[in-house]
Amino acid sequence: MKKMKLSFFIFVFLITTGNAQEIVIGRGQGDSPPYYFMENNKLVGICPDIITEAAQALGIQVVFKDYPWKRMMYFAENGEIDGVMPVYKTEEREKFLYFVPTSLALDPFAFFVDNESSIKQYSGTLQQFKDLSIGVISGYSYGKEFDEAIYLKRDYAKNEEKLMKKFRGKRFKVGLGNPYVLGYFADKLGMQNKIVFLKPLYSKEPLYLAFSRAKGHQKLAEQLDTAIKNLKKTKAYKKIFYKYKVVSLDID
Repeated sequence: MKKMKLSFFIFVFLITTGNAQEIVIGRGQGDSPPYYFMENNKLVGICPDIITEAAQALGIQVVFKDYPWKRMMYFAENGEIDGVMPVYKTEEREKFLYFVPTSLALDPFAFFVDNESSIKQYSGTLQQFKDLSIGVISGYSYGKEFDEAIYLKRDYAKNEEKLMKKFRGKRFKVGLGNPYVLGYFADKLGMQNKIVFLKPLYSKEPLYLAFSRAKGHQKLAEQLDTAIKNLKKTKAYKKIFYKYKVVSLDID
């Protein structure tokens, strides 16, 4: 009888640990709190927490790896990684990615200026900034309207921290980004009182998990969609947002 019980536990152990599917999800280099950031040598944040919880329900182990943004997208397009997160859905990206239909969170965007700027609010039209160079992140999509506004001049940075450093150096007079993320780096650089986010917000874009078409991951995207939908019905989902004190990023 003892031998039978021992055999059973060994069998369960092998099933739960040895046969788990492992997938590699790419994310941009650096921290982007509260969406993803390193804490005690572990990637945490709203997006990896949601993905990990949903994947565990399917018996899938997720490995997150960081890459420069353009390289990450190249790897996803060519099937060198399984997926990417968190990303905007665009027509160009849909050519090589299967987007999980249920989004992970909202990504609010606001224009920002120096506290001594004469610009006090966003007028609601991009024409307001046609004579200025706008600080943005290289490789990011800011929504169809902004992306296609070829009349706008842009000053590119590799990530949010570098964008804040360029802003501190007065390389541009107006920028566009997420107040949560940029506020974190402004505080880190001791310039939290120097930056003003203009109202109203420019946009609120949903962020997605997406999988490589080159790896044939359509079914996986569908499975994760169901798992995320189920997770959103639980208290565990709400706790993720409460944990990072940004409940407003929950768009469902």
